[in-house]
Amino acid sequence: MVPPFFPCHTPAPVVSPPLWATDLMSKFDALSVKMNSIDDIKSYVTNIDRKVTDMKSDMVHLSKRVNEVENSQSFISKSFEENIKMHEKTNKKVESDLKKLTYDCASLRKEFNSMKTESKNLVESKENLNKIAKANERLNSDLETIQRESMRDNLLFHGIKEVTEENCADLIKHVCEFNLAIHDDLCIKAAFRLGKKAEPSNEHDIGQERSRPILVKFNDRQKRDGIRKNSYKLKGESISITDQYPKSVVDKRKSLIPLLKKAREADVKAVLIRDKLVIGDVVYSGGPIEVAIENAKKRKLKKQTSESVNIENDTVAAGSEIHSDMITA
Repeated sequence: MVPPFFPCHTPAPVVSPPLWATDLMSKFDALSVKMNSIDDIKSYVTNIDRKVTDMKSDMVHLSKRVNEVENSQSFISKSFEENIKMHEKTNKKVESDLKKLTYDCASLRKEFNSMKTESKNLVESKENLNKIAKANERLNSDLETIQRESMRDNLLFHGIKEVTEENCADLIKHVCEFNLAIHDDLCIKAAFRLGKKAEPSNEHDIGQERSRPILVKFNDRQKRDGIRKNSYKLKGESISITDQYPKSVVDKRKSLIPLLKKAREADVKAVLIRDKLVIGDVVYSGGPIEVAIENAKKRKLKKQTSESVNIENDTVAAGSEIHSDMITA
């Protein structure tokens, strides 16, 4: 087999570049190296510039923070100074208030001591007043006793028509003789009208004036008591006879009269004895009158029941005795 034929090229002869070209290329290479160095420097400068810019930004931020810190410090310092001033002002006010409070306490202590003294004097005065009141009460009681005793021989005649130039003693004798059938000597010590005569307010009231009661003083108490006992004969007439009492007793009787009427309207026995109201057989001592009336009714019913039982027992006992007598006979 025949090997293939490859044509063989003859290398061209190497031609050296001219000197100026080599020099130019060297300069170009040097310039290229310098350009690369400039790029590196430029990159380095750019980095430095960026860092400087960052540093400027940081400086601005730092400056801002420093300003903020300074402002905050200034505000804190100002607030602290204001607080100190306020605290000083408060301290001054507290000191002033404390002084005033001390003065007020001293004044109060002084007033308290004064009040204590006055209270002691008041207690003593109260004790003296109580003593005076008790003494006055005893005097009033003694005076009332004397008045009652002095009035014991007196009687009041109500409803006797009043005429001009009348003789009160003769009027009383006439009433006792014709209304009470008492013809004995009455032993009248004095007789006169009580109170000031009422003047008519107009001509239509002439003759319509209310007659004043006649006070009669007797020399003989038995004569007086005899007339008082027979005064029931005047029931239903315009004339009436009552005992004379001191003003305190009269006022008390006036206050008890409505209760007396209420008890009688409830069909309960009630009488006035001087300044006491007796309901049933018990002296009324105060409280609701309805309770007193109800209690009086209960006592009356209990008494009636007891009496009925006693009568029944007596009847049974009498029947037993009769039966026994019949058996014995």
